[in-house]
Amino acid sequence: TMPLLSASLPPPRRPAKLLVATLLTVTSARLISPTGAFFISNHNAILEVRSASPTPHFPRAQHLGPLPATANDNENDSSPDDGMMRELSQRITDLTEREESASQAFEAGLQRRVRSVRSSDDLEAKASQSGTAHLPAVAFDQLLPRQRLSGRTSDPIFGRMLRDLGLGGLFVMVSVDARARKVRRNGVVARIEYVDVDSPETSSWGGVGPGGEAPTAVDFCVVGRSRCRIVGPCTDMVARIGRWRRAHDPDGEEAVLGFAEERFLDSPFGVAAKVNGGADFEHDIGEWTPVKIDCALVNESREEVTQDTIDKAESIAPLLDRWVELASNTKTYDNIDVVATARIKTGEPGLHNDPEKHIRGVLKDIGERPSSDLNEFCFWGAALINPLPPLGVSLEVRGRMLEAKSINERLDLLQRTVERSIQNLEGTRPL
Repeated sequence: TMPLLSASLPPPRRPAKLLVATLLTVTSARLISPTGAFFISNHNAILEVRSASPTPHFPRAQHLGPLPATANDNENDSSPDDGMMRELSQRITDLTEREESASQAFEAGLQRRVRSVRSSDDLEAKASQSGTAHLPAVAFDQLLPRQRLSGRTSDPIFGRMLRDLGLGGLFVMVSVDARARKVRRNGVVARIEYVDVDSPETSSWGGVGPGGEAPTAVDFCVVGRSRCRIVGPCTDMVARIGRWRRAHDPDGEEAVLGFAEERFLDSPFGVAAKVNGGADFEHDIGEWTPVKIDCALVNESREEVTQDTIDKAESIAPLLDRWVELASNTKTYDNIDVVATARIKTGEPGLHNDPEKHIRGVLKDIGERPSSDLNEFCFWGAALINPLPPLGVSLEVRGRMLEAKSINERLDLLQRTVERSIQNLEGTRPL
């Protein structure tokens, strides 16, 4: 076994002539190579030395230092070995400085993310207390509270928005009613739980910010926090939000995100004033602007709950249990009559994933079944039978659940949908 290179060589001897000195950029502790070469580690820099003659036996030392002068040395004599060691020393110094700079940048990035999360916490708390907030809105997916939506986007505007809002950033996610070709005004406040790009230290609603160009692709995860409604008149509501449209693509080839005025579904829950639209908004489609949202939904909290309503909710609970039993059973999908978008191939047994693991993950995300708040019970049930990632064994009801005007309307919708899904899972009435 070869001992490590000494930091201080004995005066009577000089080291064997060095043939190769290569700086490696791998992280390692002090170790001995099986080829006879030995390594000296300094942070991330490692010197590999091979000797032309039998490898000398050096005593152990803690640090690599300069060679001591001897009586036979000439001060003006500069050997190639000395130049090589000076170059190596300089390269190690440069690497150390770069390592310190990278460490400082990493720490600064963490501090920015902590500030971003704290700022979002404060904004969310203020919105809960006041009942209103101003946030950018995007018509993206029918997300419900506690649901997690993960994905990757190559859309430059959406990627830039995620980057500038940063970790913990908040925005409103609504959906589109395909039949009416209008946007639903009810949605959720979504919070960025993961984003793989760092946000700039400062940002603007315009989204360009000092961070430069948007990244090519952004991985993200957002979670639904609480229900909300974009404020506007009961009828003919218009608000400036983000929506994927082919018209936003300069070439007209694919749907891309752009911010412009969109028409919304009518609702009995509106205000007389025109709040979120009009000619005052003169922005480029790549710039997002906040809209006013109602977080309190006071009109719903005043709804009276009767014993009949409670009995209806209690009758739905066993149906949801039956649904979980069928949806999480692998044997359910051996029946090729059962419709599931997660099938490996249509008309053949088997899914892309393990259904039991899938449902277990969904239940972990949405938490325990609410027992006191019937509205929350309805949203919990809809999040279960329309899970993320999609399983595709139920009709899509999340958007309609958010737009429903009463608890009874939501309970009726949930009951019909879960019964229909059970028929599909049993193979008696495929979707």
